[in-house]
Amino acid sequence: MMRCLILYSMIIFVAILSGCGNSTYSDVHSSDNAQPAVLKSENALTVSIPEIPFKQNSAVKIDREVIETFARQYVAEKAGTWTNEEFFLGYLPLKSADMLCAATEGAYETRRLLGNLYVSGYFGGVWLRDAMGGDTKEAETLLSGTLSDGTGETMDSYPVSVVFDVLMKAASMKIKRAESGGLASIAACRLSLPSFLLIYGYNWGYFDYILNNPPNGAGGVERPCYCSRMLDCTVDGLNLEILNEYKDERDLLETPRKAGGVSALKWYEMSLLTGIWANGAVSTGSGVWKNIMNGDMDKDTYALLLDLSARFMLVAEMSIMPAMKGYADSDVDACRCGLLEQAAMIVWAGSYFMGLSSDATAGTFPSINGL
Repeated sequence: MMRCLILYSMIIFVAILSGCGNSTYSDVHSSDNAQPAVLKSENALTVSIPEIPFKQNSAVKIDREVIETFARQYVAEKAGTWTNEEFFLGYLPLKSADMLCAATEGAYETRRLLGNLYVSGYFGGVWLRDAMGGDTKEAETLLSGTLSDGTGETMDSYPVSVVFDVLMKAASMKIKRAESGGLASIAACRLSLPSFLLIYGYNWGYFDYILNNPPNGAGGVERPCYCSRMLDCTVDGLNLEILNEYKDERDLLETPRKAGGVSALKWYEMSLLTGIWANGAVSTGSGVWKNIMNGDMDKDTYALLLDLSARFMLVAEMSIMPAMKGYADSDVDACRCGLLEQAAMIVWAGSYFMGLSSDATAGTFPSINGL
């Protein structure tokens, strides 16, 4: 529930610098996204997306036909064992994030892939709010207390529309830096690492806590994720191209000298950063979830929470490893990939907070229809 604790501090900082923190307008809900799409094809599958806070912007586009394409692939792969929760909270965001670095103009362009993550994050927040019994007051108080902008204002003081603007501004900045190329993108990669290592360490801490402290009656759930070391997690059955491409670089955090030359010095620097920022945030993540974990959560909900948290860890790794390689090796393509994955993390985790704190009716969730 508090997985965007650190992330929002970073986003508010970006908002203050960009001047978007003071914008005001009424909350906007996209009625276009509230109705099921009807596909003009032989396939009767449709996707219904309930009302969601959204307005047109340059960073994110919600395209239901693209989501339906992902849904068809998912249903075909699952062969009758699919669920709405697994698709919208796990399959859709992970597949979208994995495609970001190769995104081109067309159906799978960056904006539409980020739109998939926005939909997933928002309804993931609503889902977890319900799973926690609707009692998110303590979590929201803990979160709000970390977001002071120096004027006494906290996130509770901002309407949803302003939070939305902040998210889109932050994501747009990441995309622009990814597209800038050259030294600018490499510098952006280096500057981003402390914040995203904090996010990863926090999530490592909370995931470890919920994994080893199951709710009453939820013991015996199969472990969904194996983390042999920090920034090296795997989920059975998931093969992600981005992690496959950059996984070998993880060894250089432990033996920087193998990189050779200037790169070795940079990997040593990143090893230090990981120790300071990621390891330093683990206890915070554990402590927060110790205070808010719902001891009455049922076994199925707990299993889904573990699975989604594991997938979140993988996307967090995607936001870090390409950026590390890009900085260490002055690799512009790797930096571009890392910055786009960071945009994904911002959109996914940020919209998650919006769902968590929303007043949507209990049980509000998108669905795959027509099967």
